[in-house]
Amino acid sequence: MRSLGCSPRSGAVPIGGTLLSRPIWQLTFGGNQDRLHPEFDEGGDWLCYERDVDGPGGCYTQIWRVPADGGSEEQVTLDNADHLSPKFLNAAEIVFTLSQDTGYDKIAKVNVLSHVVTILSSLATDHDNPDPAGQYVAAEALDEQGNSQIAKIPVQGGIEMMCTSGSSDITAPDYAPDVQSAFAVRWTGITSQIVCVNMQNGGYWGVTDSSAIRDNPDSHEDPNGPTSLAVYERETWSPPELLLDGKRRPGTGIYLSRFRKPHNIDGVEDAGRFTFALDKARPNPAASRVTIRWQVPVEADISLKVYNAAGQLVKVLADGRTKPGVYTSTWSGADTRGRRLANGVYFCTLDNGEKRISRKVVLTE
Repeated sequence: MRSLGCSPRSGAVPIGGTLLSRPIWQLTFGGNQDRLHPEFDEGGDWLCYERDVDGPGGCYTQIWRVPADGGSEEQVTLDNADHLSPKFLNAAEIVFTLSQDTGYDKIAKVNVLSHVVTILSSLATDHDNPDPAGQYVAAEALDEQGNSQIAKIPVQGGIEMMCTSGSSDITAPDYAPDVQSAFAVRWTGITSQIVCVNMQNGGYWGVTDSSAIRDNPDSHEDPNGPTSLAVYERETWSPPELLLDGKRRPGTGIYLSRFRKPHNIDGVEDAGRFTFALDKARPNPAASRVTIRWQVPVEADISLKVYNAAGQLVKVLADGRTKPGVYTSTWSGADTRGRRLANGVYFCTLDNGEKRISRKVVLTE
């Protein structure tokens, strides 16, 4: 990152004159709008942030950027929607939460020069708190039960993958430097724990216990060994104290955990396991191609087949020994010979020999 205290541009103004040994530079000026959540780009040359803007359609939170060593502010997003939690994907693109007046909150990116906004998330549910790394974005996404889970979203477009599941809210993802895992917060009632999420194949394991409130994790590879480091906030009170007098103790400290990632999360206590699940087909109804997402908790013989309304098999999408994980299959609306099937109702069925789950798919013109 550039040193901001050496040769600021004319737009940067020092605060406090020569009284400060480390001057503070004011980068934005004018107006009574709040400017929130600043984030550096990778080179430390620019900052992006939120700023409210009044316009013909109302007041919306837009994304702006400003040179880190001073200069004019530039408005990056221009549409009538709220744009929240911005972070640089690269020098030319910013990822953020897009909150429109109608529909779900989505994860999107914007080109800082063309101002073109591209939707990245594919699941029809609310999203929040994106954190990019490499070719993917980790973000919160609500599951069908209304719990917040961690999703993995390709930055070049494609089907997103839900990496966690269960009855707990899992929030605040922070991609680890290895880009194969992410740290997050798992809420267990009135307390929380820091967990590490497997962003390759799904699942998670505990980095800490759940005896206090822990939040806002950040991570770093341990330079002194084959371990990872996680830092986070931790409130000083404990559940017994809360139960005894109903009061939380003041004070929040910064804690660090050092741990070794397990090679097999199935053998780890508190590991977040996959469930045997079949999501709704998307889109549905569909004119041609549909996408079907399914999960397998343990290695088993799995079949994913499509039947017509009369119960006749028309297409096999998957069949064979399958390892635990989250999978995505597509169906073009054709039968086993590649012929387009008639419009109507079909059923996609996931079977592991002990349990079957079916989802209705409607083919239309």
